[in-house]
Amino acid sequence: MKAQVVWNRVGKLALAAAPRSKKLATQDWVTSAKVASAVSLLRPARTLITDRLHAFILSTQLERNVLVLDNRTGKVFAYIEAWREHFPNVRKAANLRSAVSAVPDFQGRIQLDDEP
Repeated sequence: MKAQVVWNRVGKLALAAAPRSKKLATQDWVTSAKVASAVSLLRPARTLITDRLHAFILSTQLERNVLVLDNRTGKVFAYIEAWREHFPNVRKAANLRSAVSAVPDFQGRIQLDDEP
């Protein structure tokens, strides 16, 4: 998580310092670095618990199991509901306690689903 905070600050500084002609290239560089940092943070986990939409999306692209908590605006659950059929390894959780307690069972079910 600290790496993401650092990249956010570096990105703001880089954009502020970049000449107008280099803003788009600088933004592309910063975005690529932030995504790479997030992927390296998420990749080692088999199952993730998150309430962040972008963490959820990256986790599903990495084919990880994801237990999702909704955020204050309801956008995370709304996104899941809109695209439900695309997220076989995703389960919604009411709160952090229920998400944490569901991890062992969730991982076991996903493993069984993957077996031939």
